[in-house]
Amino acid sequence: MTRQSEIAAGIKFAKVGGQWGIKINDTDFSSCSIDIKINRNDSHEYCRNRVYENIKFAQDSSGRWGVANYFASKLERRSDHDHVVDLKGKNDDSASSDGVALKSWAINAGNVSISSSFSSSQLDGGGSESDDLKFDNQQTFHRFSTLEGIKEGGGVLDYQNNPTADGRKAPEVSSSNSGADFPKTLKFYDADGGDVNAELILDSPSLSIKKTPSLETFKMASTNGTYKSKTIRNNKDTIVSRSLVPGLKTFYAIQFEGNHGGPSKVDNSTLTMGDSCDGDGITNTTITIDCIHNIVLSGPPDTDDPVEPEPEPDSPPTVTVVTTGPSSCPTNPDWSNGWAGSYRPSCASNPSTNRSQESQGGLILNVNPGDKKRFSLSFGELAGSGNPIRQQLGLSDLAGSPSLANKLITIRVDWYRQALWAQNFSISGSCSDSKNGGSTSSSGASYSTSISHPTGSGDISPQNREFVLYNIEGGSTIEFACSSTPGTRPNRTKYTGEGEPIITESGPSGDPPVVTRTVTKTCVPPGGIYEEYDPWPPCPEEVVITKSGGTTATAVYSDGAPDGANDQFITITLLAVRESVLDIPTNSIGMVEELLRNVWVADSNPGDATADNLGAVDGRSLADYHEHPDKTRFRNPIARTSATSLSAGGTGMGELKGHSGAMYPGTIDSAVTAAGSSLPINLSNL
Repeated sequence: MTRQSEIAAGIKFAKVGGQWGIKINDTDFSSCSIDIKINRNDSHEYCRNRVYENIKFAQDSSGRWGVANYFASKLERRSDHDHVVDLKGKNDDSASSDGVALKSWAINAGNVSISSSFSSSQLDGGGSESDDLKFDNQQTFHRFSTLEGIKEGGGVLDYQNNPTADGRKAPEVSSSNSGADFPKTLKFYDADGGDVNAELILDSPSLSIKKTPSLETFKMASTNGTYKSKTIRNNKDTIVSRSLVPGLKTFYAIQFEGNHGGPSKVDNSTLTMGDSCDGDGITNTTITIDCIHNIVLSGPPDTDDPVEPEPEPDSPPTVTVVTTGPSSCPTNPDWSNGWAGSYRPSCASNPSTNRSQESQGGLILNVNPGDKKRFSLSFGELAGSGNPIRQQLGLSDLAGSPSLANKLITIRVDWYRQALWAQNFSISGSCSDSKNGGSTSSSGASYSTSISHPTGSGDISPQNREFVLYNIEGGSTIEFACSSTPGTRPNRTKYTGEGEPIITESGPSGDPPVVTRTVTKTCVPPGGIYEEYDPWPPCPEEVVITKSGGTTATAVYSDGAPDGANDQFITITLLAVRESVLDIPTNSIGMVEELLRNVWVADSNPGDATADNLGAVDGRSLADYHEHPDKTRFRNPIARTSATSLSAGGTGMGELKGHSGAMYPGTIDSAVTAAGSSLPINLSNL
């Protein structure tokens, strides 16, 4: 071995009094130069993958589900960074008798408490709910405080305590749950068990991993005692050169800054250092005594540090482009209900109107020209020789007999609706009594009625209702009103075009250096132009008469949807009439032939008969009429008044000219039922 080799072999890494440095063991020379080579190769990909692998759906020791963050200690402090992972609930099923796979869930993660559930509409046809989990660097498991479905047949199914209560499959994770890639899925089943009906999904992690470097700055003392520093760059070789003069110093101290941990000695000429991602099996920084040269055995020492080689030039930073803002600036976007921007629905044609039987008289319908959602019923004269309605009622051809104006009329109104929007139907007019479904009510002294039948907007099942109006004055009209509440008016936000993008840059940062260029797209005008679809509803809201005249009349209503007049259906049937006493000077009124036949109304509580009643309260004496407890029912259909003020000194037959008796609903119902299909009937002929 040469003398120079012996000197070089005696120069080593050593730790003296807790201080690392270069120790000169063979001091029998004047001076030399030393080159120390530092290679840094930090990588945190291993730790990043371990963290991502260990954020997943998991069960605790009791089998209860939660979200694990087993490598929480590898994350930065939450005060420095929000560690966000998207938790999305997704339903892919429709309501059925098999129960509901997933209804609601709740979890406390870091500094956020989440409580979510699917709405009724999302459970019937699909939908999703998204929330952000925010982890910290301490807690490693976040248990679901609520994780529920609905059992087959009803009732809450608690997945944390009895996940298979109705025989369904227990929740299970996807194959990607334990990998580093997202999304990760927890799958739920209903009682059918054939397919996945709902999912909880972990996705879009935004985490900051601890990235303490193995070494950022290397400092070594010079012969004069001052420290000289060198910045250590990742994936670059760095050379530190110094002069060693054993006559002045035999130990040259080294300091390490920006490092995760202290050096480890491999041998006398090699140290290694690790970064914060321990366990990856990578030697991150290697410090080597690379060369000992310019050895001066005797004579004056060379105390000046040698010239160090120029470091390799830095590569230009990588530019990462991040695009934010709207993905597009639609000038003619779709409407909120899914219609295309230029779509204009075609309104279905209205059904035709059949007025061929109006010449027979009977039930005459007309739409209100000022409000097409309203229509009226009037009663046309039963004119013409051989009029079938007049023949059915047994009316003569005498003056006043063909007219319905001087009669009391009973009708049935059958109403049916089948629509997606809320519907309303009402009837107003003058009658003695009315029936709404199975409920009968008396109008009392006012002799008027008003019936309303609204239906709820959430009910889309067909509905029907029967109304009966008793003893309508034939000279009056009955008013009908149809209305509806349209569904939500479609809306949208549109733009006139794209604006100039806003470009900002940050950095460079990191190692290797990265410049982040953010391109923010903009739309004109900012915020867009909000508009609602007009007109709404898109088609006319109107009643269409489909048949008028005769003993039945029909109408339909369109609520303004494009499918036309098919939302309310109204059928009016003439059930019965009762004649009145002819109000002409030549009419000699007969007690039985006219008063009893046309005016008398048998009362359920007639009172005791006296001599004036001729032995009974049966409409065969004027006293019966004078003492009747409900004289409102002695009605003049033309004058639209009641004989409530009969002469105190004794009622005369003439006072009841033009009057008809409004029978009670029970009497009329029994007569109509007995007639079967032979309608209408003449109540004067009972």
